[in-house]
Amino acid sequence: MDVNSNLLMAILFSFLIGLVFSMFGQGGGSVYSPLLILLGYSDLISSSTSLVLNLITSTSAGYIFYRQKRVDWSGYPQTVLSA
Repeated sequence: MDVNSNLLMAILFSFLIGLVFSMFGQGGGSVYSPLLILLGYSDLISSSTSLVLNLITSTSAGYIFYRQKRVDWSGYPQTVLSA
């Protein structure tokens, strides 16, 4: 396979994994890295891609919860201080 078909397959599989896993309330991060390695990408690229995808989904979910006022800020100072 050439680079373009690998990239196209990675995008297609990432979309399908995200769609299926989001239906069940799970992230697909545990599947992205092995899939990208099987498609011929290096370990560094596959793990970095998985981390970036997790960052994007976590940030967007946090923002949505914040906008819906579903975040309990009462324990926030203790959490920040203990971290």
